[in-house]
Amino acid sequence: MADPNNPHDALAKWTFSKPTEAAALLRSVLPPELLRHIDFSTLRLAPGSFVDDALRGAYSDLLFTVQFAGKPALIYFLFEHLSTVDGLVPLRLARYLVNILEKHVEEAKQRETAKRRGAQRKTPQRKPVLPLPLVIPVVLHHSDSGWTGPTRLGGLFDPDVMSNPALRDFVPDFGFCLDDISHISDQELRERSLSSAATLTLWALRDARHPARLLETLRHFVDLLLRLHSEPGGRPAFAAVLRYILLVADIPADVIVQRLTALAPGTEEDIMTPAEQWKAEGREKGRVEGRVEGRVEGRVEMLLRQLTVRFGRLSVSTVDRVRRASDVELMCWAENVLTADALDAVFRD
Repeated sequence: MADPNNPHDALAKWTFSKPTEAAALLRSVLPPELLRHIDFSTLRLAPGSFVDDALRGAYSDLLFTVQFAGKPALIYFLFEHLSTVDGLVPLRLARYLVNILEKHVEEAKQRETAKRRGAQRKTPQRKPVLPLPLVIPVVLHHSDSGWTGPTRLGGLFDPDVMSNPALRDFVPDFGFCLDDISHISDQELRERSLSSAATLTLWALRDARHPARLLETLRHFVDLLLRLHSEPGGRPAFAAVLRYILLVADIPADVIVQRLTALAPGTEEDIMTPAEQWKAEGREKGRVEGRVEGRVEGRVEMLLRQLTVRFGRLSVSTVDRVRRASDVELMCWAENVLTADALDAVFRD
């Protein structure tokens, strides 16, 4: 269910931690030259998360094991929930992918140690950790502008360096598959071969930050909501999507109920019972927002102190910008202040 403290993470994982849903999303995103090598019957969710604790409000992730061309491989989903573009995503991915591979190495060593201890006689030491498995990173993005950053780590380096054959070999580089749903149309979203739950999840992630747009596009997805509600085992997913909307969009539960019943007359009885739960969730939202507001204010004051220590007295406009920032922006700027050589660099995308 949607977690009021981190609804983006909860909804993304609720839906796409299921291998069938993840496989359908991959089939709609990955290029054919990769898809033909993936044995989706072997797709399995792997434990663990690799996102930095400070960024868990902005990102969520899932790791899957799979057979690729008959060999073990990994597929890593990074779900980005920023309203702006984080141009450092390739660098963040690089750290997460290294952590994934290091975890693979450590687990392989542990398995080999346990195997040797259980053997009746000594056997020559092997290196089961090599070769390292292929890791395919997939980034799902939804923001106001749409993705404008590079889709390769090499895109973060000086173009003069990347164009110089003598230097390029010394620059780490990899690409990732980008699924930018920011401006995808309702029709394009519905034409993907996804389940009702997955389609509605992407719709909610795309539109919930914009209440007016969400209420407008609801008419294109109300049939999927009602279908999901009536499907065997579909009610928990139905509730997860609607609770996410209530937590993220500034829309009272009564307004959502009125809109749904207006679009689908005769469904009042089906909707009213969950509606009471949504109202309760809305009351919980108010309590959560009070706690979150206190944490955000603490981050604001801490960041202002850090900026003052690093760069001296701050202008009124800078202080105002920090005080008006979102929680996600505050977390990103707090990271930037550690390495920025000028005040403007702290506020880069």
